[in-house]
Amino acid sequence: MRRIISSQRYVDPQILDAKIAEIRELDCVVLPIVNVEMQDLDGNDLYLLVDGHHRKAAAETLGIEVKYEEIQNIYGITGDDLLMQCYMDSDYYYVDTNETVW
Repeated sequence: MRRIISSQRYVDPQILDAKIAEIRELDCVVLPIVNVEMQDLDGNDLYLLVDGHHRKAAAETLGIEVKYEEIQNIYGITGDDLLMQCYMDSDYYYVDTNETVW
């Protein structure tokens, strides 16, 4: 099973308002993810949401479907190194449940 994770929880209200206005007429938004090339404690493959946190929040606010598209990993690193490089402001959590990964 594929699980999508993030460590960014902060959402700037002004950016959120702008994203809501931007996507209001869409049926869905597609957000980029990269393969972390590691698994969680349940053996699920982990993918990192690398951009689109405000679009995701805007879509959820509007009831718009969110889809994910795997993109090429431009960071050149994986696993713990990738997680350290992309760390934002909170423990890593599953974007679909908000539960902490570890």
